[in-house]
Amino acid sequence: MICYSETGVILHKRRFSMKYRFGLMGKIAVSLFISSLIIMFLGITVLYTRFRTEAMRMNQLLQEANLEIAGENIVEKMDAAEYTAISLFFDKDMRNILLSKREVNNKVELHNQVYGNFLRILNTTSSISRITLYRKDGFSVSAGLENNYGHFDYDSCLKVIQKHINNFSEESNYAVWIPVLINLQNGTQEAYFMNARILRDVSSSEPVGILTFYVKEKVISQMYSFFGKDSYLTDSEGKIISAQDRERIGKMEEMDNTGVPETVFVSVGDRQWYLTAVPENTILDATQDTAFFTMMTAAGFCTFLSMAAAFLISRGLTHNIKYLKEIIECTGAGNLNLRYQGKSGDEVDYLGKAYNKMLDDIQGYIAEDKKKQKQIQDGKIKFLQAQINPHLLYNTLDVAIFYMEKSNMDMALHILRSMSSFFKLSLGKGEPLHSIRTELSHITYYMQLQRLCRGKEIELFTDIPESLMEIKIPRITFQPIIENAYLHAFQGTINDGWIKIGVSRKREMDKSVLHICIMDNGMGMDEVKTETIEAGLHSEKCGENCYGLWNVYRRLKLYYGESCRMSLESEFGEYTKVIFAIPEEEENVQSDDY
Repeated sequence: MICYSETGVILHKRRFSMKYRFGLMGKIAVSLFISSLIIMFLGITVLYTRFRTEAMRMNQLLQEANLEIAGENIVEKMDAAEYTAISLFFDKDMRNILLSKREVNNKVELHNQVYGNFLRILNTTSSISRITLYRKDGFSVSAGLENNYGHFDYDSCLKVIQKHINNFSEESNYAVWIPVLINLQNGTQEAYFMNARILRDVSSSEPVGILTFYVKEKVISQMYSFFGKDSYLTDSEGKIISAQDRERIGKMEEMDNTGVPETVFVSVGDRQWYLTAVPENTILDATQDTAFFTMMTAAGFCTFLSMAAAFLISRGLTHNIKYLKEIIECTGAGNLNLRYQGKSGDEVDYLGKAYNKMLDDIQGYIAEDKKKQKQIQDGKIKFLQAQINPHLLYNTLDVAIFYMEKSNMDMALHILRSMSSFFKLSLGKGEPLHSIRTELSHITYYMQLQRLCRGKEIELFTDIPESLMEIKIPRITFQPIIENAYLHAFQGTINDGWIKIGVSRKREMDKSVLHICIMDNGMGMDEVKTETIEAGLHSEKCGENCYGLWNVYRRLKLYYGESCRMSLESEFGEYTKVIFAIPEEEENVQSDDY
């Protein structure tokens, strides 16, 4: 049972505070936090571990596979250059010249013939830069770039080959690839790969000469350029023979791995060369992006689960509110016998008991009015007041339910507390009249509810002398008119404005009359609509869009009879005024029981 005495209210508030700590907001917050934390932690941990392991393995395999492909491309490139060069032997005359030990008679004619075939080879491919023939008998022919290649005849060329390849013999070896540094005419050096082929007499197999051709190192380095500047090619001894960084060519590979990323290397064909690269982490980066996307997906999935949990929990927790709303709607339809029977012990129960008390009071008023014919008008007035309150109550409860379903318990609680204070003043402890000061407090709570529920920042101004503040007027006189302004004058996207309440005392026919004017600076109305609403105020049934004004006017007529007047003034886009006059003297009130 709710006690409305001052002491009782204080005790109830203390009990309410103890319950609130473990109320709706606590249940929802704890449930969502624990479920989201567990699901998100497990999901992200599993995904991150799986992706990290798989990414490292795939990156290693892919780098090795790419290096092997690059090595095969190098071999194919060098083999292609070698096949192009030995195409000289496809010509019968050239084969007799190159693979014969007989002495050359007409050297000029023979030189031109060989030189022409060399030029044909150079024009056929861009890989080969120079071709040279050195015969043992001193005959030599060269075509291509002219630089210092370190040899000029058969013997000097053989020495260069033996310098780079240990145990090389003209009797036993056939063809070899040798990385060399060539002194250019501009004073710089450039790396080449020299292919040296021992030419043997067809009949006796005796060495008769050496055929050499050169491939630029840049041609080879292009085969693995996509590995970046840290990739290079080494011989069997670790000497760098090709590199993206040209300054490293000719140097030994550094074996100090301190601060150096892990390298990957593969052998290049059967030449005992090794292609080495510091792998770029493209795959790892891509996998990290994938892991991030997956984790975000997991987070989104967890959020979805949280939303689902919030919906289910909120639905369970707001069941009593919906039940109370149904009772209020039935009450608004005229059924005053239903009562709220919730047993949750939370804030909703508190509101339901308050509403039950209001229904009990209304039923008490109606039962008493039925017994006393002198209070028929009082019963009509209370019935009209009861029609105002339930509409505001279940509309406000709709908003509170919305915030609870969104897990905004602070806002929902703020709305419920404001609504509770509003209805305490509405009940007025059963008194039909209260002071203008109390009515203004009632309006303050109402505007606070509108500010919370509708988000409209409407300012309230008053022009009431202090001497008139304690004059008694019927309860819920200003609030329906203020509500009418919210619903119509400030509808839609109009979220600010002002409402002004003015009260003055005048003498009319030797009687003191209170003139009350409630004005807003909202949308206003045209003349036709103003006349239509004003005509509806004086009808027996409520007209369209004027229930609040009609309700107030009907109650004032029941209190004061024909001495009460109400009128409406408005200008479209400027303002709306509701003006009414009521007698101040208490003896003019129709019922002596008030």
